[in-house]
Amino acid sequence: DDGTYWMADEYRPSILHFDATGKLIERYVPKRSNISGVNTGVEALPRVYGQRRANRGFEAIAYQNGKVYAFIQSALDNPDTANDSNSRNSLNLRILEFDPVTKRTTGEYIYRLDSLNADKIGDATSLGNGKFLVVERDDNSGSGAFKKVFQIDLAGATDLTKANTGGLKGKTIEAASLSELTEAGIKPVSKQLFVDLIA
Repeated sequence: DDGTYWMADEYRPSILHFDATGKLIERYVPKRSNISGVNTGVEALPRVYGQRRANRGFEAIAYQNGKVYAFIQSALDNPDTANDSNSRNSLNLRILEFDPVTKRTTGEYIYRLDSLNADKIGDATSLGNGKFLVVERDDNSGSGAFKKVFQIDLAGATDLTKANTGGLKGKTIEAASLSELTEAGIKPVSKQLFVDLIA
């Protein structure tokens, strides 16, 4: 409503706030991003987001009820490996909830990919009331490609900022299977197919 807008960056990753003329107001980055002495922005996001695969940071961003939601494109490489193997083998992506007033991360949710055939999120938009449309896709074209839009709902999903992850028995969110998440009492966002773009 104030005429400003938000963009997502997949490299650091970061979320950026611009005024109506396109001038950068502020850039928000993961904690410890400035450890080298170079100021890359305000360290307001969880440190783990620094473990994104190259070119697989925040791909989608949406605004709802005064909060900014940034969607990681592919799973974080958590624990971090030289060949990004933990990222490439995980179905668990993260949705970050950011409060632009307090400039703090206020929530985190798990989005589960349908399969590794679709290895990334492409975009997202708000529907209101905790619901979003999310594009899930691969890099293929033709009849065998995976290009689907899902409707997701945050209602009932576990907010990782308030969750006890001790039930994962030492595993990270990205390394856990659905059954392991369930056993630990961690529930991903619900999703249902909205449209299959290939079909």
